[in-house]
Amino acid sequence: MFKHLYRSLPMLAAYGLLSVFLYSVVMFNVSNDTKMLFDWAQIHTAGFVVLIGGCSLILWALTFYLLLQFNQIERIQGSQWYAIFTAIVFSIAVAAVSAMVFVIYHIDIHNPGKIIEWMQVYPERYLFTVFLLSLLTLAIIMLVGEAYLGAGITFVLYFILALVNYYKKIFRNEPLFPNDFIQASQLKEVIPMIKDSISIPIVIGVIGSIIVLIALWFFLPKIKIRWFLRIIMILPLIFLMKSFLFFEHSFAQKYYDQYAALMPWNQQNNYYYNGPVIGMISNIKTDVLQEPDDYSEEAMAKVAKRIQSKEEKTQESKAEVKPNVVFVMNETFWDPTKLNVTFSEDPM
Repeated sequence: MFKHLYRSLPMLAAYGLLSVFLYSVVMFNVSNDTKMLFDWAQIHTAGFVVLIGGCSLILWALTFYLLLQFNQIERIQGSQWYAIFTAIVFSIAVAAVSAMVFVIYHIDIHNPGKIIEWMQVYPERYLFTVFLLSLLTLAIIMLVGEAYLGAGITFVLYFILALVNYYKKIFRNEPLFPNDFIQASQLKEVIPMIKDSISIPIVIGVIGSIIVLIALWFFLPKIKIRWFLRIIMILPLIFLMKSFLFFEHSFAQKYYDQYAALMPWNQQNNYYYNGPVIGMISNIKTDVLQEPDDYSEEAMAKVAKRIQSKEEKTQESKAEVKPNVVFVMNETFWDPTKLNVTFSEDPM
């Protein structure tokens, strides 16, 4: 019985998502205002939890009972269709929770009201983030080949990224960028600088969660997906992920134009108004510069030759005495008199 209950948890998760969706539809039809979805849930938190949780548990228990009565529980839970269903449901559930975790740690972990306010103002950006994370979660589950383990690994990964983004904002006053992953080799130099600010309970919680996930995977029943189905699923997922991660000049760009407001000139606002996930993806650039139509090695050789010819003529016409050229970069300019030292004369 316990094995069947454990393997039926995807049904409970599916009914939870369905209950939230039906709640959103009903509240929107009543109020015609997306803010009311969050206002009612925020004001009546206990009622919202009881409503969603109660409906989900009742539907789950009824489904489980009927499957037992008709002796269909073994057949359904052992099918590959159920394994795919589990992977998809877990992907959406993990993505929905992780998207909120990213926003909580990015905006203000100490003020949940700001998180609710952000979701009220930008519900489409939160849902778009859930969609993007769902693609990645489902792809990882397909690579791992087991639904519970893949979902657990993905959630831990998202949580760690949210923490890294949180601490980088504290110490560098800037969010986590994609090119920061290239500098992962310097992590051993960074840890001594931030070790005093790392929360020991959070570290213990993350390590404990990983240990529990490993133990659960070894001792509890598994929902495995066969390799040929994984290949069938992973191929379109790779195409979708490539399109949405490197969205410039792809069909996915119209979704970013519609459901996000990218601000590459101001990354603080870019990450705040779009959320850290969309903000991070927007900094994955495919084309830094657009390639001209007549760009080729021969064309560049002609340009170089023309410039060299002009330079030679210019050098011939120049006087023997050359002027001094002082170039001051604004980014490097600072006042050395602010240091606790003395100078023979004012260097400024």
